[in-house]
Amino acid sequence: MENLLLRAHQPEAPVAWNDPLIRLGRFLRTLGRPVPRPALALADALPYLFPKVRPVFTYLAHARHTGKTPEFRPLAGNFAVSLVVDLPNQDLDLTPEHLQAWNVDFDRLLQRARTNLLGRGGEGRFQALRDGCYRSTWRDNLDGSRMLLPGLLQRLPLQGDPVVLLPNRDTLLVAGAEDPEGLRCALAYARQHLDDTACPGNAGPLRLRNFLWEPWDGPVALEPPEHLAPCWHPVPCNGRTGAAEAVS
Repeated sequence: MENLLLRAHQPEAPVAWNDPLIRLGRFLRTLGRPVPRPALALADALPYLFPKVRPVFTYLAHARHTGKTPEFRPLAGNFAVSLVVDLPNQDLDLTPEHLQAWNVDFDRLLQRARTNLLGRGGEGRFQALRDGCYRSTWRDNLDGSRMLLPGLLQRLPLQGDPVVLLPNRDTLLVAGAEDPEGLRCALAYARQHLDDTACPGNAGPLRLRNFLWEPWDGPVALEPPEHLAPCWHPVPCNGRTGAAEAVS
């Protein structure tokens, strides 16, 4: 039954996923104690299921705050991917208990989540900061998750493999691996937004090469200011570092 739902369930009417009031309400709820949520059926969750790319420390902080660790998979560098049900009035990070209750595996749900994410728009939602340097404009808390749609990034006019930086959850920067000026532009923007945002992420650059996301090792030095170094360089992710297969 679950597989049929994953293939055939049609999304309900679209919701204002980037409405400022909805996003403000979600943020304010995170300031208090976790609110108990009713059980959610798989069929109800599927239209609102999305992948969420975050630094690993974000998931550890979530576990300390709620007592539950979201189900996630290592991606590359400091980053991992989890699944979130992005409802109009709340968001729900999926845990191993959700997957067990629905009798469905993470990878199958990730496929559906990527399809939903693509439905929010393609490469036309990137703004050029200069030739060869692009910034996402969704601002839906899932901008960094677009790195799970490599076809979208590869359609941008880049010189070489896509290199991405994720300084915060509303910013995905993309430049080409063979474009030094584009890379420097992306780095400068990432540094600025690591300093300015109240919800910092991790701008450690990642490169998509041979269908793998891996930490950047190119000739252009992308080193952060000293005070940002702890949230920049790759760290173990459930015992794993380095490259992870891209979702294509």
